[in-house]
Amino acid sequence: MALPSYVDVAELVSTLRTLIMRDSERGRLPLPIVCLLNERREPHEAPAPHEPGEHDDARRLTSVFQKELHRAKPVAVPCARVVIAAPSPGATGPDSLGTTGSGSPETTGSGPVLPLLHELCEQLADEFGGDRLRFPHYRLADWLTRQALSDDSADRRAELLGLMVNRAGSGTTVSLAKSAAESAPSIPARVALSFLARFWPVARTWLWLSGAVPGWGRQTRWFVRQRYMSPRPAGDFLGFALKLTVRSPSGERPRQIRLLLVHAFLEDLRTAYRRSPWRPSTWRRTANPVALIDGTARGDQGEELLSLINDVRNETGEDDPLLVVAESDDPAGTWAGGPYQPVAGAAKASGAEKRKTAERSTVKAADAAREWLDGLDSRRHLMRPDAWRLAFTVASDVVRDGAAGRQASFTPPRPSFLARPHVLLSLTTATVLLAGGGLLWAGTPYLRTGCVPLLNHDGVSVTLIDGICVGYSDAADRLFSSAASDHSSAARLLWAEQAIFRQNACVEKALADDPTRKRLTIVYLAGFASDEKNGQAWSYAQAEELEGLLLKQIEQNGEAFADDGCRLTAADRPYLRIVVANGGPGMRYADLVVDDQLSGLIRDDPYVIGVIGLDRSIYQTERAIAALGILGVPVLTTTLSGTDLTHDSPLYFQMVPSNPIQARLVVDYAKSTASSRRPIRRVHIVHPPVSRNASGALDDLYVASLVKSLTDELKAAGITYEDLPWTGKKTDSGKELPRACSDQLQDMIFYAGRHEQFADFLTEIFSQCNTTGQTIPIIADDAITRFLADAGNNPDDIPANVDVGFVSKGSKVVLEGRHCLYPGTTPPTGEESNALATFCVRLSALYAERGRTTPPSSGIRIPRWAGERIGLAYDAAGMLLKAADAPYPTRYEALGVGYEPNRAAVAQQLRDTPYPGVTETFRFDTSRVQDGAELAILHMKNILDPAGPPTCLYKRAYAKGNTATGNLCPRKPAGKAGPAGAQ
Repeated sequence: MALPSYVDVAELVSTLRTLIMRDSERGRLPLPIVCLLNERREPHEAPAPHEPGEHDDARRLTSVFQKELHRAKPVAVPCARVVIAAPSPGATGPDSLGTTGSGSPETTGSGPVLPLLHELCEQLADEFGGDRLRFPHYRLADWLTRQALSDDSADRRAELLGLMVNRAGSGTTVSLAKSAAESAPSIPARVALSFLARFWPVARTWLWLSGAVPGWGRQTRWFVRQRYMSPRPAGDFLGFALKLTVRSPSGERPRQIRLLLVHAFLEDLRTAYRRSPWRPSTWRRTANPVALIDGTARGDQGEELLSLINDVRNETGEDDPLLVVAESDDPAGTWAGGPYQPVAGAAKASGAEKRKTAERSTVKAADAAREWLDGLDSRRHLMRPDAWRLAFTVASDVVRDGAAGRQASFTPPRPSFLARPHVLLSLTTATVLLAGGGLLWAGTPYLRTGCVPLLNHDGVSVTLIDGICVGYSDAADRLFSSAASDHSSAARLLWAEQAIFRQNACVEKALADDPTRKRLTIVYLAGFASDEKNGQAWSYAQAEELEGLLLKQIEQNGEAFADDGCRLTAADRPYLRIVVANGGPGMRYADLVVDDQLSGLIRDDPYVIGVIGLDRSIYQTERAIAALGILGVPVLTTTLSGTDLTHDSPLYFQMVPSNPIQARLVVDYAKSTASSRRPIRRVHIVHPPVSRNASGALDDLYVASLVKSLTDELKAAGITYEDLPWTGKKTDSGKELPRACSDQLQDMIFYAGRHEQFADFLTEIFSQCNTTGQTIPIIADDAITRFLADAGNNPDDIPANVDVGFVSKGSKVVLEGRHCLYPGTTPPTGEESNALATFCVRLSALYAERGRTTPPSSGIRIPRWAGERIGLAYDAAGMLLKAADAPYPTRYEALGVGYEPNRAAVAQQLRDTPYPGVTETFRFDTSRVQDGAELAILHMKNILDPAGPPTCLYKRAYAKGNTATGNLCPRKPAGKAGPAGAQ
């Protein structure tokens, strides 16, 4: 084949720069093996006196290129240059290698299989001012080819594994662990660090070979999957590695090993330059690495390496970022696939004539590179041995003339702005700070409230909605409180929760000791947080109901004292666990809590026998009742009285009369004054406006149904009334509210609203009564029992000396007064049922225990009377427990059938079996609403600082068949006062 065309060195250098720099598209395309043939002189031509010797390194093109590449600052092009020296007369090996690089740090056993490639690797791994190149694949393959294993094939695998462990132990981690162990201050630290130094290499080798940790087995997987050395039949990597060792009996051809070494070397370069958003260093590599090989000749290791690189690129089909530039003076070398042939007529020409011939035969390097690239696909498809070679002839005097030294700078382009180290560090720092600030901002409500969903576990499931922690809990590591956490009401609530959760913990301990025992679960769902005015009233009301549940839990299980001692003495009945669920302020998230949290608890625990509480009749509560009905859970409400709630679920049971009965009680009371000195002729009904949500449902069913029922009853009774929807100082119609000191002595003001606005209501109707006292009666619905639950701790801005009547749904307990808290005093009613007497004894014992275990600084005190909600919750839990008990124990025993409580049976038993409670004898056989229960209007003097418990003003029972029509309030016998100092 003809001699390669001459090339202008200036254009050659410019083209090489284009190939090296990755800022252009060409720099990221396949790169050739550039072969440069120096023009040779004829033997009779002696060098000019000023010319250096022909093999002087200073005039070699590869030397000039290397200097130019290294001159760039602060980052140079990664470059390696090896010079292949002619063999000495006494040499026995192939070609000697004269280099200036350092030896391999892992040289063991025999030398490298490809010394030239090894030297290129060592030089390219040097520091060039940027991110260093590393060659893990090549170094591993090179290390394996140097290991001389024993001849015993049975021990070869274990021997190689031991060598790998020793290699893993030579790293920084082990050396640091050993140094730290020598200077460790304590024996445990020295033992731990010594253990790490001893076993870390073993663990690291196992992780590396197994690939169990992502990223650790990348090298081993690559070796097993690549094409050379037949990796797949070897099985795992260890079997494949054995084939690379010095004494491998596998019979693998040496050329396959050499191809594998070149492939591993090029794979390391591909990995280093393969751009990834997770590896910023790949974006900072803006110049391709350059391998300069000087002195190649036919049959030497330089020519072999070029051939290996060509074949690996052809066979694997993978491109790599390495630019190879080979320089030769050998006319017998294989350039462009054929032997060197001089240009015709140039053999005897002078140097000047040769240069003229060169000028006539010169090609443009850029055009030649484009032509080479265009034909690359067809050549590599045919596996041609010259597929990747781009050959040029260079005039011999270009270096002397300085043509190569006057070219453009080889300074690599700066990386993209975001990939620069200082920018990346700044962005990373800013991102971390922003992310940390965002996490802190997002997590502050969780940390502040202690409501962390990630910490949910069996028995606790909470989430944060609008800053409120909702969900359920049965353990002391998640307590629900109110927004007024510094108020004594919160302390009372938290004490009740903690006492219940101690009982739960004792139940779990007892079940662990005796797994044959049963455990029943009752869920108490109510609102435990308030971000509204007078929110502490929520805590008092819920504290009362929790105290009632605690009384029943102690009765069912046995005592559990504050010192964490457990005395669960009940031996013949199931244990009782109470789960406390928070529906949020005003129960606004009750439906979400049922859907997202309680539904899972109910499905997982078949012994959840019912849900009690439910707090207030609003749209979200109705949705919660319906969802619980779908789940098949009985719902037993303690104070709900909204109309038609039984339509929401067939398993809904209501312990108190509905609003039409409450309205009838109020009208009957007004009618009962007809013959008195001051009969009631007109009623002013003050209430919040009735509204509907987007779906058309009433937002507050309680208020809407109460107002409608009351107006209907007043119309039927012929009593004049005034409907006053009120949101502030004036009603919706613009009228002012009536005054409590009005001269209309036959008027009555009825408050049909929620407890949150009751203080504002009182302030408004007393706003013009500075000199005149209250002249007309004020009656309020049962919702203000929350407001009155801790009379004396109400807001200071309400008027003094306010007398209020209110509807009570559990008047029997309230009318016991101090007697229920201080046994031994005379009952106010003069009579007491056995159930109520037992209840009062247990309640007083509970308060005594609380006083013993609670410091005075907590602000918790014995209330002035027993709240009605304590008795209602106590009765609710008792009803569910009785319904869950075996309904026909003798029959089950006779049939030999073990009874298991289930919710369907519980609901049926509630319908079939009356329950004599402390507040009422409950019957649901004719209706799931206890409309026949007693209702009372109780009277309290001076609600800011009452001198005693409420008294009975008017009481009725509207049960079917009840012929009593008069006031059922008990007579007041002369009773004893409570002990001195009691509040």
